[in-house]
Amino acid sequence: MADLNYVLEKFSTAIYSLAGNGPMQERLHSAYLSFHPVRISDFDDDPEMQADYREIMDRLTARAEGHPGEGKVPSTLRQMSDDEANQIADLIIDFCFSVARARIEQARNSRN
Repeated sequence: MADLNYVLEKFSTAIYSLAGNGPMQERLHSAYLSFHPVRISDFDDDPEMQADYREIMDRLTARAEGHPGEGKVPSTLRQMSDDEANQIADLIIDFCFSVARARIEQARNSRN
């Protein structure tokens, strides 16, 4: 598994973005910019974390570009309901806690 300190840092920053002001879609875009460098391969030995991360990324990139150069994430967020935006924010928060738990477990295992 990748360096979970790095992944945790990226998702912790994303949570701060989600806690800000403004429409959730805008906060999700800021959160995405925080964690987008994380790759599915960072979770090679954890299929559940891979699936959870894939769901977040799939939901944030579900729509094609609406305008040339817009990008999938902005296009998806522009067309997203408030309810769906809140659901994705919850997924990101839950995933961050999963990463934190995995990081603790990784630290415990490295001491043994």
